[in-house]
Amino acid sequence: MPIPTPQYRRSINSAQILCRLGTDHGIPLALLLEGTDINPAMLHDSAAEIEASQEMRMIHNLQACGRHIPGLGMEAGQRYHLTTYGIWGFALASSPTVRSAIDIALRYVHLTFTFAHYSVHEKNGDALLSIDDSTIPEAVRTLLLERDLVGVRNLFVEALGMTVPAKYIHLRMPRPAYADAMLALFGQMPLFDQAQNCVAFDASLLDFPLPQANEHTKHMCETMCRELLQRRRARQGLAGRIRDRMLQMPIELPDMETIATEFHMTSRSLRRHLDKEGTSFRALSDEIRETLAEQLLRDGLTVEEIAGRLGYTESSSFTQAFKRWKGMSPKAYRVSQGGSSRVNRTAEE
Repeated sequence: MPIPTPQYRRSINSAQILCRLGTDHGIPLALLLEGTDINPAMLHDSAAEIEASQEMRMIHNLQACGRHIPGLGMEAGQRYHLTTYGIWGFALASSPTVRSAIDIALRYVHLTFTFAHYSVHEKNGDALLSIDDSTIPEAVRTLLLERDLVGVRNLFVEALGMTVPAKYIHLRMPRPAYADAMLALFGQMPLFDQAQNCVAFDASLLDFPLPQANEHTKHMCETMCRELLQRRRARQGLAGRIRDRMLQMPIELPDMETIATEFHMTSRSLRRHLDKEGTSFRALSDEIRETLAEQLLRDGLTVEEIAGRLGYTESSSFTQAFKRWKGMSPKAYRVSQGGSSRVNRTAEE
């Protein structure tokens, strides 16, 4: 089974949308919320937050009860709009260009509702948006891929004020019976059963100015995104205690056996407790490395120095991990934070 992507607490907005979708199709709310520990009253509290694992459980319920509904993921995606994402959406809309908006989107992607890994790179005049959904459980993978694809389309339409023509769309999923609906929505028939999920568009669009650009608003929103992400990273229970312990000695991150011994339990018991809290030791370790990598890059350390501190035997391994976390290289991240682009050559690979 794939190791889950580290996920933080999130707004209840997405759960509200998906529960409303389910009840609109006649699925009882009790079935949608079964096993999620989400109180129905929370769905009426716009300030409520839940764990990503709770939303995932609800998505499994939606899929199980609505598997007879064609294109359920696409229908879900059409209910997600720029305002659905709160301050993250405002940060995108106030950015000066599409490139700047994508940069913020990737850096603060944990403020969204996705369970996939995103990255954007340029190649031969194309901008390629890649969506890695390999760690998402197979039972809900198609639903979430469709939801995210339509949600991204809506972001472009609402931020740019126009539909972005795709050059091509490659999807790992098999061709569904409702493929014509995708053609109508995207203006392009996807190619199915491909090696990866990828949407290509003309790279010149990256420098297209956004109509609602405002530097002051962007700076304010980005600051709020950073503070919100830090708050949501804080964990409770055993996971929180382990995270605090690992941050105390970041020079050499302890392994699971060491942590289990310090907490007076077996590694098997530790794994079981973390699973109940919707995480894993590997996810926590990745989360700590991501947090420390961001800080060390802002502090001016080289990629080789950071890789060594975080336990990577090769700086290229760290660079690949960082690209998976943030959707950009360490060099690009440092520059986005207003720092020098002084990074070793490996970071640019």
